[in-house]
Amino acid sequence: MLLLLVANPLAVFFIGGLVDFYRGAPALRSMGLHSTEFYNIDRNTRCFRQTGGCLVDGDEWVSQDFHNLGVLALVAVFGPPSRSYDGPYPSKEEATKFVSATPKLNVTGFLKGRIPNGDQPIQLDPVMVEKLLSQMGSFLSVDYQFDEDSANSYAQAAVFQERCLILRVVVDDDLTGRMDSEHQDFVVLIDRKNLRPFAYYRNKGDFMGRRPAWQYLPELSR
Repeated sequence: MLLLLVANPLAVFFIGGLVDFYRGAPALRSMGLHSTEFYNIDRNTRCFRQTGGCLVDGDEWVSQDFHNLGVLALVAVFGPPSRSYDGPYPSKEEATKFVSATPKLNVTGFLKGRIPNGDQPIQLDPVMVEKLLSQMGSFLSVDYQFDEDSANSYAQAAVFQERCLILRVVVDDDLTGRMDSEHQDFVVLIDRKNLRPFAYYRNKGDFMGRRPAWQYLPELSR
């Protein structure tokens, strides 16, 4: 059976999936132009995701399916990839409900990356915060001055099961500067170990770009 597998030309792509897994950050491959949520780390396998774009030839299954098969085979045997997030992973509904019960953040401190957390405040990279907000079309990214008690535009944060930091940004459409805009409501999940996002959720709004500018792996960020 091993000889048959090696002799099969498709084995090249299967073995490529195995190699991808052993490098620690395997990606499940597919085609299409996807939204930002597509790039979230997969909740079940904890693999990353990768797309070949919108130009489809029809034979992508040859390389992609067998590559994914190799990745999933090792995930089933060895568990999550070594360089991926391995902590609690709330769904969009769970994360939104959890963070919605928390107080609004001080905007000035939030722009500087300061997140209150009892006796152990969290310090995020201000550049990351700026990129996150800019990607969401938020007025916060351009230092818009507004009432701290605003009911329509605010940010919230909460720590979920000690490992996952949940950020929520809600932006009033009147503050975005676009005539065709709508109310924006985004949630970002961040790993407290490396303070990098591993999932983006869009509850409402159309500002979030197709590909997140700041991802879990530094080499994938722009």
